[in-house]
Amino acid sequence: MAISKLVLDALRKKGIPDQTVHSRKRAIRKNVNNAISSEVALDVVAANEGIDVHKLLTKDKRTQELADFKQAQATLDFTNGKNTSRKQSKEKETKTEIEKSPYDMSLSKYKVDSELISDCKLVKPYRNAVTNACLTLETNMRKILNVSENVTGTDLVSEAAKQGLFNRPNKSESQGLEMLFRSAVMWIRNPPGHRKVKYDKESALKLVLYADYLIKLFSDLKNKKI
Repeated sequence: MAISKLVLDALRKKGIPDQTVHSRKRAIRKNVNNAISSEVALDVVAANEGIDVHKLLTKDKRTQELADFKQAQATLDFTNGKNTSRKQSKEKETKTEIEKSPYDMSLSKYKVDSELISDCKLVKPYRNAVTNACLTLETNMRKILNVSENVTGTDLVSEAAKQGLFNRPNKSESQGLEMLFRSAVMWIRNPPGHRKVKYDKESALKLVLYADYLIKLFSDLKNKKI
């Protein structure tokens, strides 16, 4: 598999020399015993530089590479500079995590959507995490509904209703599901998209976790699991 030119170009635009990129790739692969490909290692380097790897791989139509990248993020720890297996480091982290406030724990500890983990950094200003969580929710909804990027916000919810995702034997439940998603895009998504809303870390985390709930709920509705 060839290296994604879009990802490599994004790193070059950051001013990072190719030699440095390749050195970081080799170090990442070495520290995980070559458990990931060179292409995915490049994606990890880019993600660590704050580049939206998901968007670039989607644009580049690299579906399998994107899946491999998400799997690597879900199973390997790239946050401590050593890139050790989450399983290997779990015992060392357990005691520390128990002592921490739940609001100081990494998102990965909550088993949330891997894209949320990548995009929603719980650092100031916390509204960025909320905005990215809502964007990830909409992106997932759009993909599940198979509609164009021009369909956004409440139009996405209307399309979901049109496709029958909210259909329930009980009419009030159907209405409740539709209102649940409408409120998410109208109230949670819109304010930080229009204004510099101030969120504390606790509120931001709760909203990211709520977005994760809605992402999984929408998928379950589409697949008729509930």
